[in-house]
Amino acid sequence: MASQYFLGVEQALDILFQEIPDGPYPKDRADDVDPNKRSWSSSELRAHAQLFGNLYGNLRDIYSDKFASTVTPTGLVRWEQDYFTEAQDQSQSFAVRQQNLINQIRAIGGLNYPSLYDLVNTILAPAGLTFDLVAYCGMNNGAGYGAWILELSSLDFDTYLSALDPLIGSPQDNILTPLDCDLDYAAAGLTAQDLADIQLTAYGYEVRIYGNASPEILSRLDKQLTLREPARSQHFIRNNALMP
Repeated sequence: MASQYFLGVEQALDILFQEIPDGPYPKDRADDVDPNKRSWSSSELRAHAQLFGNLYGNLRDIYSDKFASTVTPTGLVRWEQDYFTEAQDQSQSFAVRQQNLINQIRAIGGLNYPSLYDLVNTILAPAGLTFDLVAYCGMNNGAGYGAWILELSSLDFDTYLSALDPLIGSPQDNILTPLDCDLDYAAAGLTAQDLADIQLTAYGYEVRIYGNASPEILSRLDKQLTLREPARSQHFIRNNALMP
């Protein structure tokens, strides 16, 4: 894949100069220290080039903010909100905060079933404890689905129901203002409890421990899961759970 290239003011000015006919317009770049030597036409072209340069600069920042390794100071704040459950120390240098972010991303390894399973297993297996990871959404972990999905999941003695369908606030004929990132639940015809249930279903999961884990193990498990999760996610630990 070719690398992205964003024009600067001088590059934009070069292109604009190539578009004007030879002869009638002076070719100065309107950057002489003596204003009397700057032509009106070239000054106008430089003003347009500056506008294009600013636009390309914004595009460059937007593109850079897509990656933790190239993130800008403004974009870093949004990344920190996604990957840390607590506010980060703003007095630290940008380089330190960026490295902390990269370390967090590498430590998480993705919020997926294998990654979480391995983490929980390293804590519970030495104590001889078995467990299940239960997704409140309809995620498939390879053996079965999480919460029951209409016309897909089978109803059985080990089937459980989620608090609320997370698609209840999605665009539908009877919803004039669908629920979006602004979380205006009232405009979507929902209650505050509906919103809480949707978020719980979408981002929540449960660790069911079949046996009695000590307070020390539970504390360690809770801490490690919190460190692994993006800020929006949440987990619940059920100790001494009954086998299905």
